[in-house]
Amino acid sequence: MGRTPLIWAIKRNDLETIGILLQNGADVTKCCKEGHSILIHAISVEGMALCLKYCPPQLINSVSRGTRVTPLLYRCIYGTNRQDRISESEEILNIRFATLLIDAGADVNLGMASGFSPLMYMASLNYPRTTKFLLDHGADVNRRAGINVRTAIMETIWRNTVASLSVILREARNINFGLKDKYGWNFLHYLARYGSFEVLELFRTVDFSAIDAEVSLEIADCKEGIHGYTPIEVMDWRFEGKMNMDRIPESNEEEWQTSFMQLLDRIRGLARVSLLDEMSSSINEEEEDSEWTSDIEDSPDEEEFYDCLSRSQTWSQDAAET
Repeated sequence: MGRTPLIWAIKRNDLETIGILLQNGADVTKCCKEGHSILIHAISVEGMALCLKYCPPQLINSVSRGTRVTPLLYRCIYGTNRQDRISESEEILNIRFATLLIDAGADVNLGMASGFSPLMYMASLNYPRTTKFLLDHGADVNRRAGINVRTAIMETIWRNTVASLSVILREARNINFGLKDKYGWNFLHYLARYGSFEVLELFRTVDFSAIDAEVSLEIADCKEGIHGYTPIEVMDWRFEGKMNMDRIPESNEEEWQTSFMQLLDRIRGLARVSLLDEMSSSINEEEEDSEWTSDIEDSPDEEEFYDCLSRSQTWSQDAAET
């Protein structure tokens, strides 16, 4: 199998032998014939911890030839390729491995050569616990990657992974809702095309007031992307063509459309209020500047001041002589 003595010891979880080999200069960068590094072969947290003490940063963040992912992503997704979802205890164990890697210098945003991050992958698989763990450790919620250059939010809408999306909208900081995919679609286009009733309900609770006003208006009425459709036109296209309608109960179709329109109106309304506040603030500043300038113009100039001072001193002197 082309395995080194160190790899064999790691696979057997022989901690004593692992320690002896590492202390005596075993090459930690050597992979097995399949292209798996020692960080992929480690089967226990203790074995992983021993290996990480001797691993250079480039190995910790390298994309494995055998797995085509970084050790961090491999540990996050370990076991998820089975037909059944991994158990809570298995997910917690994966997170323990991931914690060791991050503490040792693993880049939380590196996952695949295509740019897909662990956050994007785990959110799309709907593992909210791991999603929150990655966000807590600095995962970039605005990262775009993949064939269609989507964000994690776009991925969760597309895959209808409600639990992970809920965590992202609640826990992530500085979400850029104005980002677009390869075709110019923003999150509202995805919501209009793929959003389920539950996903739309999540966005109805989001506070969009922090978004720049011009960006908000552009988001709501963006006409870029496939066929140059706005989010409203994408919604109409979806309902007319009966696409992805399995995500919306037939009895709730009209309610979904109404709620989506209300969401757009709320985003536009917040943008207009923000613009009015900016205009009002600008007008007040101009009025204050004008009053300050007027006060300066009405005040005596330097020559008048000294002239008055001279006359005052003369009057004081005359009074003293008298």
